[in-house]
Amino acid sequence: MKRIILLSCLAVLFACSGSKEASSPELVYPNWVSNRPFSNDFYIGIAKALKSNSDYQALAKQNALADLSSEISVKLSSESIFHQIDKGDTYREEYQTLIQVESNKKLEGYTSVASWESDTEYWTYYQLSKVEWKRIRSQRKQKALEQAYGYYVLALDDAKENRTIPSINNAIKALDALRMYLDEPLKHPDLEAPLDALCFEFLAQAQASISFEVKQGVQHQERILMGNNGRLNAFEVFVQKPNLPFKVRSTFKNAPEQTNSNENGFLQIETSGADVYRKDHFVQFTFDWEGILRDANASNWLRTLLDFPEKSYKITLTALMPKIAITSTELNLGEALSQKILLYQTANFLKDKGFDIVEDAEADYLIFIEANTHRGLTNNRMHTAILQYEFEVKNKQQKLVYKRQEMELKGVQASFPTAGVNAYERSVDEFRWDVLRGFLKYLEGK
Repeated sequence: MKRIILLSCLAVLFACSGSKEASSPELVYPNWVSNRPFSNDFYIGIAKALKSNSDYQALAKQNALADLSSEISVKLSSESIFHQIDKGDTYREEYQTLIQVESNKKLEGYTSVASWESDTEYWTYYQLSKVEWKRIRSQRKQKALEQAYGYYVLALDDAKENRTIPSINNAIKALDALRMYLDEPLKHPDLEAPLDALCFEFLAQAQASISFEVKQGVQHQERILMGNNGRLNAFEVFVQKPNLPFKVRSTFKNAPEQTNSNENGFLQIETSGADVYRKDHFVQFTFDWEGILRDANASNWLRTLLDFPEKSYKITLTALMPKIAITSTELNLGEALSQKILLYQTANFLKDKGFDIVEDAEADYLIFIEANTHRGLTNNRMHTAILQYEFEVKNKQQKLVYKRQEMELKGVQASFPTAGVNAYERSVDEFRWDVLRGFLKYLEGK
């Protein structure tokens, strides 16, 4: 009985095993899948796609061509531009990757060798003759060389006519046309040197040729900003060439962010909005090389190749406080005061703000104060005196720039002379707030 049960169990096990093998037969791949072919004459690309993808045949072809492209190695010739320009190993590797990716996009001349499929997989096999690919690439290279040469000739012609931006744009187009072939010598029959090296040298010289010369004054200046409403004479810098773009940085609030050289090769900007209490100011012009490359639609890779040292020019300005002289005639009932109250207030106010009080000959501004009191009414033995004064400011050229007049400022005391002094004393707060503060606002440009 036990033996019968054991034989039954074994029979069930064998039956299950046989059923499993029948439902999942082992796939038998073609030899070109299981043992990848090797050829000295062909680049080979083999890949698969799962049939779960609705477009599996196209996907398999795409993967196979990418596999084929990976076999087309990019070797940098010792005569290529990379051995003349040291951009580092990383940059060379990026270029090699770029060429392989672009080559994959532009493959032609390949043929389909075989395909194979199962219920779940689809495999395809492509090959490309190495001789045929060399012919195709040589033909493309020659076409690119002629196109680049045409752009290079235009760049030279533009440069002769002082059309700097068009000349740069054409040289960039020439290099861009050659970008797929910079790993090898690029010699044109009409040129003695490789065309890519000439284009690079042309662009390097164009960027390096930018020079700066301030038209008036010096690069490091000292000026008085106060009293000009924050305005200065225009900053003018000679860069020799017209229509060149420059970025602008400045401590002046209303300076533009960008400007171009005019037809005579000058950079000109008007500035205003200066902080007159700030000691150090500047205006910096930077040749907008990046903007030129961007406008010429240069690729990121090409921008890195043409990453030259920045060309900029900085005009610095040290702001000086104006020097001020004060002349005061202060009378009380027609008699000179023993202590000049308004002069004392003016001098202290301006000194507190950082101004130097100097003699007339050294002054940038001359302040003239004339004041006098006259008798007013008498009431219950109290006497009233009326103060009148005039406050004028002239510049170094004796031009009147600021003026205030005040009348009917009263002082009351037991006598007219003491009432006159009281009128001066009572005028101090108003004098500082309205007159001196008003003069300061004029200097600040407010």
